[in-house]
Amino acid sequence: MLFRSKETKRGPLADSLPPHRAKYSKFYKQGEFCGTCHDVTNPINKVPIERTYSEWRYSWFASQGENGTCQACHMQPASGFAAEPKLVNIRAPYRERIATHDLTGGSNWIYDALPLLWDNLDTNALQLGKSRAMATLQRAAKLTVSYDRKSYLALTVRVINQTGHKLPTGYPAGRRMWLNVSGFDSSGQLIFESGKYNPKTADLISDKQLKIYQAKPGIKGKGATFHFLLNNYFAFDNRIPPRGFTNKAFNKAGAGVVGYNYQDGQFWDDTIYKLPLKTSRVRVAILYQSSEKAYIDFLRRQNKSDDWGKKLTDVWKKTGQGAPVEIASEEINIQ
Repeated sequence: MLFRSKETKRGPLADSLPPHRAKYSKFYKQGEFCGTCHDVTNPINKVPIERTYSEWRYSWFASQGENGTCQACHMQPASGFAAEPKLVNIRAPYRERIATHDLTGGSNWIYDALPLLWDNLDTNALQLGKSRAMATLQRAAKLTVSYDRKSYLALTVRVINQTGHKLPTGYPAGRRMWLNVSGFDSSGQLIFESGKYNPKTADLISDKQLKIYQAKPGIKGKGATFHFLLNNYFAFDNRIPPRGFTNKAFNKAGAGVVGYNYQDGQFWDDTIYKLPLKTSRVRVAILYQSSEKAYIDFLRRQNKSDDWGKKLTDVWKKTGQGAPVEIASEEINIQ
């Protein structure tokens, strides 16, 4: 075989016959490969910024072999060719199981924004990416709802983390998840709502029972901020841990819970709501937002050197203002 390069290229297939020097490496099939980018530390003060890899490493999923890796979820298995035979001019075998290279995560708004920021992008491919992101989000969580009658209707909402990392995970700025709980009387009239979102103003309406899952980095003495480099601690982090979570391991990795409480082994969170006794039907939804208004406003204000802050804000407004998406819901009748 004629090798076009003296450089040896490594990959996850032991039986491949590419037109270049190749060597099998199991590293590409392990979560450690993803960890090269998904544990991010502030280079100035050494404070953790993102710990998605460590969250997975110290979860139950990391003990499940190939089926529990990052790739198993974010590079969905498919059948096909690892390389297009007509392009590489070799007898490439058809494979029943091969990882798709879409690397789908939970970001959804950005697919609409990118074509308005740069020309000549493949909008069809971007929309397919958005569809995959939505499918990934809708696999991320499960809801259970139960109730008890006291002097009020006590509604217990449990959010179960189905992922191999915190829910939500990743770079925390602008990213959040919350519960929307709606109660209706026997005539179908809305008589209670927590977690209401105003799509016109892009504001999440505050209420006494509002439950938000998010991480808030901050500057000591100033509290939570969006300042990537100046942040030197986490003011708050109640994101739901994955299966196999222990406080000791997560704290050691810089991925600990802050200002909240999860017991070792807990991969769910319960919230109890007080609703009017005359409530006859309840609908609960988990809403996820990848770029909230406060974060976009911060980027616009802090951008002093050019007009990209304004450009981003204008695009954000034209594309639904980063509207939240529903990733799970449950509806029950009250007897």
